[in-house]
Amino acid sequence: MGKSKVLLCDLRRMTRSPKFYAAWLAGFFVLIRPLIDIWGTWQYYTPMELLSLPLGSSDFSPYAVIFCVIPFADSFCDDYSSDYGRFIIIRCGKKKYSLCRCFSVALSGGLVIGTLMAAAIVLCFLLAGQQETADSMSFLSVSVWYKLGLASPEKVGIMCVLRIAVAFLFGALWALVGLCVSVIVPNKYVTLAAPFVLYQFLWFVLSESPLNPVYQFRGDSNFIPSFWFLILYQTTLIIFCSLFSIAGIRKRVAT
Repeated sequence: MGKSKVLLCDLRRMTRSPKFYAAWLAGFFVLIRPLIDIWGTWQYYTPMELLSLPLGSSDFSPYAVIFCVIPFADSFCDDYSSDYGRFIIIRCGKKKYSLCRCFSVALSGGLVIGTLMAAAIVLCFLLAGQQETADSMSFLSVSVWYKLGLASPEKVGIMCVLRIAVAFLFGALWALVGLCVSVIVPNKYVTLAAPFVLYQFLWFVLSESPLNPVYQFRGDSNFIPSFWFLILYQTTLIIFCSLFSIAGIRKRVAT
């Protein structure tokens, strides 16, 4: 069985699972709740002002990791404890299986968080009653977007695309953290709970550090030195988690 067929099977499992859509819908509701609270005043806001409410005052950022791991991070637990996993590994080999599992898990988290960010951006543009101006975007002067030269009405589209890319990386990273947990303890409940516990612990310990994962989702904090730091930091952790998961999966399936 080729790598493409394994990936296709994973994508089918992921997109046909109710967990994928439940995580997205729950995340979307949590993310846009501040917009619902001010539903009668949307016409007084610009798109970026509206977007600052879901990103800054909702409960999404503190709990975002939950929506990363629910869709597919526990898939190795299912494979490890079932005949399906053994069948796939026999057909395609440990190397292809471990690579495909990392890719599909990362993709699941990235898709959920990335599309949630995209949906929030589109919704804010649809609801806003005011045009973006330099003054309306001045609140972004401490963010990485200002440092990148994108906190202006002319470049707001580029900033939105990059926000989605950063959100995708965030989702991919924390889904892979869940996979790392599953190769250590192949238990579904531990796989889903441990990343959240770690996320909360790092939030508390790192506080105002640029390494604090809570600030990685939106990139608006003045603690983050630059956009490229944001990208490099999360990409490095994605590579590390992938290598750890690959090694762990091969060790697990060899026993």
